[in-house]
Amino acid sequence: MQPPFQLLPELPTWEFNALKASILKHGVIIPIIKDENGTIIDGHHRERACRELKIKNVPTITLAGLSDGQKRDHALLLNLVRRKLTRKQLREIIAAELRRSPDLSNRWLAEIVGSTKSTVESVREDLLARGEISHVTHYRGRDGKRYSVSRIYSEKANQQNQIREAFSVLGEDAPRRSLSQKQLSRLVKAKERVERNRATTRSDVSSDSINVCHSDFRNLEHVAGISPSSVDLILTDVPYDKNFAAKNFDDLAEFCRRVLKPGGILAIYVGVIQVADAIHAFSRHLEYQATGFSTWKGDGPVIQSIQCVSQSTPVLVFSKGEWSRTTRWKNSYQHKSAEQDLHVWQKPVGDAEHWLLAFSDAGDLVCDPFCGAGTTAVACIKAGRKFVGGDIDENAVAITERRIQQELQQPIDTNQISLAPHREKDRPKLAISFSGGRSSAVMTKLLLEECHETHEIIIIFANTGCEHPDTLRFINDCDRHWNFNTVWIEAEISPEPGVGVRPKIVTYETCSRNGVPFRDYIAKYGIPNRNHPQCTGRLKTEPIQYYLKTQGFLRGKKLNYDTAIGIRVDETDRISSKAKEERFIYPLVRKKWTQEKVITYMSQFEWDLKIPEHLGNCTWCWKKSLRKHLTLAQDYPEVFDFPKRMEEEFSAFKAAKCKDQRRLFFRGHKTTDEIIALATSQNFKRIDDLTLNLQNDWNEDYDRSAECSESCEAFAEPRFEQVDQK
Repeated sequence: MQPPFQLLPELPTWEFNALKASILKHGVIIPIIKDENGTIIDGHHRERACRELKIKNVPTITLAGLSDGQKRDHALLLNLVRRKLTRKQLREIIAAELRRSPDLSNRWLAEIVGSTKSTVESVREDLLARGEISHVTHYRGRDGKRYSVSRIYSEKANQQNQIREAFSVLGEDAPRRSLSQKQLSRLVKAKERVERNRATTRSDVSSDSINVCHSDFRNLEHVAGISPSSVDLILTDVPYDKNFAAKNFDDLAEFCRRVLKPGGILAIYVGVIQVADAIHAFSRHLEYQATGFSTWKGDGPVIQSIQCVSQSTPVLVFSKGEWSRTTRWKNSYQHKSAEQDLHVWQKPVGDAEHWLLAFSDAGDLVCDPFCGAGTTAVACIKAGRKFVGGDIDENAVAITERRIQQELQQPIDTNQISLAPHREKDRPKLAISFSGGRSSAVMTKLLLEECHETHEIIIIFANTGCEHPDTLRFINDCDRHWNFNTVWIEAEISPEPGVGVRPKIVTYETCSRNGVPFRDYIAKYGIPNRNHPQCTGRLKTEPIQYYLKTQGFLRGKKLNYDTAIGIRVDETDRISSKAKEERFIYPLVRKKWTQEKVITYMSQFEWDLKIPEHLGNCTWCWKKSLRKHLTLAQDYPEVFDFPKRMEEEFSAFKAAKCKDQRRLFFRGHKTTDEIIALATSQNFKRIDDLTLNLQNDWNEDYDRSAECSESCEAFAEPRFEQVDQK
């Protein structure tokens, strides 16, 4: 039976045998891609070859959260860039996709299979003529969305089995982002812990373990029979006014100190204007630990004295003595909808559950001395906690008792709590410009560790076609080992005037390695140099910003995201002068990472980027100093093949104002041939000469540069002044 996502013909015998020989010699270079059920999306022939060679541990990427249609599209996109198909085979694939989904637009299907709109239209007409598909009035085009998936890399067979089991446990709670196996394991343990906390039947939570009294909090111990040091958690919501704080906070703090167990916790909702008073009063009896927030979308009450529109309620967290809990908790909860049908200050049950599960365990005793409409009591029943509480308002107590009876009659819902993070549209947006250098990689890793649960993150790399092969390998290794899930793009430059740069999605396997994007740039805009330094902007910055716009990352007046750039603390002169208005951030500057610290950190990894500093990601970059170019010409003369071809083809293009009417890359109006000739004829100190001290040996002709080191960083400030080449 044909596997569901093997959409292309079987490889010829000779080609499959060549694949087996390559795997036997070099191993599997391109990982097999499977879904969360272990079904292969891409790599059927690699998997079969490994099976026949009895290779058990195969590099594998698991993607979770794709529909069958998205899996087919993914399989086609990956395969068609690698396989050389005949015209007949390509038309058969187009026909098969049209039979499956006749409403696909010609343009979108052409983009998926790497063909032309006219070819798809021709195949569609043939199928219509033979009656194999019907006419449709509305076509489904590309929806412009970037589908978020769970992505995890593994190399061993037992790891892949564990990953499948983990995804089956998490289900819809699996976060749609790149994960390490350790992170996945933590999520499974967290869900199992929550389910254990909630694995309580209604017979375990009876009216005997729920006690509500009509009482002022000062008398609650006597009325409800609360023993000293018997309560695990006090979760309560007090009236939000200054007068209440002045008259009641000291007495309430005393009450909490008396009834809480050692290590017990107070989580108290307070008004914004009460925060200072509350911390002052409660800290005399308890240990202040943190401030959480109950938040919502839209407007809230206005604090008239300072004209502040509140969109959150502070939740102050105290403990009796030292903090003793080990459960990790999140310091904010966002309401999905208001629940104020029973009481004017009623909180949603989900809000109370959030703090309840964070600060207590199943069977614990929870107290709410201001129970209002009984939200905390209902949350306790759902989560299997005992409850004692009261309120001075007799009507509120009656409402609470009625809700308790109704809740006790309901079947328990063990699936109510979701461990998935906020939907990405609700999370702040962060774009990470990954240049392919060490500093950029370290920055990206630090940001993912810090922000992966709180931000919608897109990591993006723009390939010019002239990157060093080891740079591309390094970016792919970062994806494999650190789960970056980098979006690889290249600038698609139309020769038509007035048509801007567009991004083209590529992969490690399909990206250009022969300078095609750079050549297309030169063919339209001319050879870049100190007077025309726009190559980084056209080949990196513009396509990155265009792609981000398609994902809802907006610019201009609607700018809604930060852009992280991998500039270190020892190169702050590269920080953009427009950083504030463009929302550029520089985490390595804030964290004080130097080049030495980056190199030391990366050296512990076998797959570290080991390109010599003077070679850099963009090997022949015209921004380098003459001393670097001469050193390169001695060691790697082949890197100058591309600029030499471009000079032969385009030096006269847009060169009317240039010296000799030639537009050249290198400073001093030197040709590529002249650079190579100087390297063989002149006696000079190489850039890697240990006796070279640029402070003493600096030479205007040899060492002036634009300070290109590891990479040409998108969004970075250029470091040179323009000079006239006439």
